[in-house]
Amino acid sequence: MKSRTPLLKPILVSWIDHADLKAAEGAAGAGLDPLAQAAAFKEFARIVLLNDSPVGQTQRYRDSLLARTGTALALHPVTLSSPIDVGEIDQAARQVLNELAAGLPPGLALMFHLSPGTLTIMMAIWVLLAKTRFPAELIRSSETYGILAQSPFDIAAEFLPNLLQQADRRLGELSAGGLPMRAEFAAILHRSVVM
Repeated sequence: MKSRTPLLKPILVSWIDHADLKAAEGAAGAGLDPLAQAAAFKEFARIVLLNDSPVGQTQRYRDSLLARTGTALALHPVTLSSPIDVGEIDQAARQVLNELAAGLPPGLALMFHLSPGTLTIMMAIWVLLAKTRFPAELIRSSETYGILAQSPFDIAAEFLPNLLQQADRRLGELSAGGLPMRAEFAAILHRSVVM
């Protein structure tokens, strides 16, 4: 009889968004914040939070979430020059995930939360990282629909072949040698016999 390895609890990784912070401060009408919904979705081995908000605010949120879930929390403050700087967002996420991956036991899964309160760029970075370098399950939270598993598309099967076909087609055209005379070269005055 085969022994079954028990399933390990995943690690939830998410950006803290403004709705999370407002809920922790007890803002009127804030309700249960998106990240708290995700944290209540299942038991997690650990919750890893990235944030670019003031440390005092995020520490209060961390304490609130810890009291609500009892799950170990790691807070990673990040300084972004702009909340839409794709390079900085990607670099911050990769740095945290590299540190996390270095200490992960085999079989421990990652889960990325696509929070509705963060910018679309932050969600896009999670999707790209989950489908490439750091395989992870994607979830999103909604006040109306609760927690939904997200699997937007398979990058390797659906996106890359089209991209590569376009590049191959252009390379074929260039290597065929049938380059058209560009209009800006027609007006060049020259006295060379070769030209």
